[in-house]
Amino acid sequence: HPVLVYFHGGGWTMGSPKTHLRVGREFAAGGYLTINVDYRRAPKHRFPAAFDDCFFATQWAVEHAARYGGDASRLAVGGDSDGGNLAGGVLAEATQKGGPKISVGVLIYGVFDYHKAIGGLGTTGPSTQFYLAEDQYEALRGDHRVSPLHGCAKFPPCYIGVGTKDPIYDESIVLAKRLQELGIDHDLQIIEGAPHGFFQLTPLPAYAEGYKRALRSEEHT
Repeated sequence: HPVLVYFHGGGWTMGSPKTHLRVGREFAAGGYLTINVDYRRAPKHRFPAAFDDCFFATQWAVEHAARYGGDASRLAVGGDSDGGNLAGGVLAEATQKGGPKISVGVLIYGVFDYHKAIGGLGTTGPSTQFYLAEDQYEALRGDHRVSPLHGCAKFPPCYIGVGTKDPIYDESIVLAKRLQELGIDHDLQIIEGAPHGFFQLTPLPAYAEGYKRALRSEEHT
């Protein structure tokens, strides 16, 4: 099976593999060996704890996926919301370090330019957000581990999914535009009227639409 290392959403402070169990099962049903990662959360564990856990989990998957029927040469990383941010950071770091080799990114309504997104939500300073420590806030502006938009020049093919009612809608649009400028293959799915979190909202038509399209990314693995 192709392998998907998945990072749950929750604003870097909430969520767990349990809250995203359905998400993991949907991708597993679609054919992925899905590794649903439990990473450290803020404010107790600030950056880079969550990022480090996610990058470590990706490296672990490469080394151990075969034990569970996975083919690590067909590796995807993905996540929703802050999990999309973490997945993008892992993609950027892997290209910076020359590995592990990741075939596909599954980036679901994520934060890709952290300082711009946090400011756009009305949390404009370091004391009003929990992921970055106050004394790191300005120093990390533009760091690809925090803002993957600044490290996407060598991204693999990506699925990017977002709804038009999402307060961070622009994050996905700007990333897709940047990938287009770079000539990187990507599939931008914009679902009219869908809110943030629609991959977990089973009553919405967007739920099925999102999974159907995201699973096509397996073709690149």
